[in-house]
Amino acid sequence: MSSRPVSRGRASASPGAQKADEIIERIRKSNEIKHSKHSKPLPAKSTVGIVLEGTQVNIVVPGSPSSKEVNGERIEPGDVVKAIDGKAVTTSDVIQKLRGQDKPGTRVKLTLEKAGGKGIKEVELTRADMRSVMNIKDLYMALGELNTVAREPTAEELQPIVEQVDACVSLVLEWMHLSQVSLMGSNDDLEAAVRQLAEDTEQGAAAQADKGKAEKELEEAQKELEKALSKVKMLEAAAMESQRDSSRAGEAVKKAREAQEEEKRAKEQLGKERDLVKDLTKEAKGLREELAKVGKEMEAAKAATAKIEAEMKRKVEVVEERAARQVQALEASARLEREAAASKGAGGGGDARR
Repeated sequence: MSSRPVSRGRASASPGAQKADEIIERIRKSNEIKHSKHSKPLPAKSTVGIVLEGTQVNIVVPGSPSSKEVNGERIEPGDVVKAIDGKAVTTSDVIQKLRGQDKPGTRVKLTLEKAGGKGIKEVELTRADMRSVMNIKDLYMALGELNTVAREPTAEELQPIVEQVDACVSLVLEWMHLSQVSLMGSNDDLEAAVRQLAEDTEQGAAAQADKGKAEKELEEAQKELEKALSKVKMLEAAAMESQRDSSRAGEAVKKAREAQEEEKRAKEQLGKERDLVKDLTKEAKGLREELAKVGKEMEAAKAATAKIEAEMKRKVEVVEERAARQVQALEASARLEREAAASKGAGGGGDARR
């Protein structure tokens, strides 16, 4: 912005100077509001800067995200929106899907059927603040009018310049408030530019006969407005980058929390598994002790069985021995009976012969 000295205490103020004073007062009040502890950010609605008729692009707003070339592709009137973020759209839901969560700085992917049969193309855009896009559009139009006026200036055409400057300053003020970017250090330059533009406008109107001088003044005014536009674009980029950083930070926090929850679940599962291992170990120890006890009982039973078998064997041997003696006794008795019978038979025969 211009750094020429500014006179703030003039005895008589012209209409243009009065208008400049009003604009500067608005700047100061806006800064007071912006830095007040009770101030709140303005509500925002997003847009990509296209006006649709059904699903067909009717108007592309100058200075909007849609007016810029992305990867060699540019949205043009006549293009038809076929899908948004990979989902097919209809005339009833295309606006809703285009806005999404209605947050400036978020990304949206458009699938377009290009006008003139140029095929299907995809363009990814960043949603911008609705009011900033409208103000940038007005600024583009104001610059176009200034270009026209610069070629052939008249007093009537020069008069609305202050109002155009007012609109541009309003644009800067709104972006200062929306993006929360401190621009206090540039207020003196902005005030100086406003006052200088007002003075330049009045000088151009007073010296309209000298078209060369008026044209030069208008060119300077146009440069000032172009600088304001450049500053607005920088603020817009900074705000969008800040919003993207916030979104990425939110995702990182979400992932960190999910990781903490997952770690917590894993620790709980590990604790359960350890308790299960302890229970199984304890149960296995009990089974080993039971098995050892059974083994001892089996050894005792085996020893008892061997003892019983030995006792039975001994008893069998005793019984067999007794039986053998009885058999021998019976055989001896039978032999004696036979001998006695034989002797008796022999004695009876002798008596008969005698």
